[in-house]
Amino acid sequence: MNKTTYDRAMEKGMEIGLSQGLSQGLEQGLQISLLRFGRKRFGNVPPEVESRLLEIHDVPKLEVLSDRIAEVRSWDELLGSI
Repeated sequence: MNKTTYDRAMEKGMEIGLSQGLSQGLEQGLQISLLRFGRKRFGNVPPEVESRLLEIHDVPKLEVLSDRIAEVRSWDELLGSI
């Protein structure tokens, strides 16, 4: 069956939406993991630290922080690396 321009546009829109949703889910998962692991490692999360982490939307940067959190001794040291 031949697809119409509308069908192709809908498929493309669905692909873009799915991709954006997956990226946003990964971003949020990394943010939550950083906060949880950091809370266990450093104690309470100061509001300014939580705000800074939640303002980071760059997945590769969040991945770097996830790798570094086991190596640093404080929130300041972790966030000073970005």
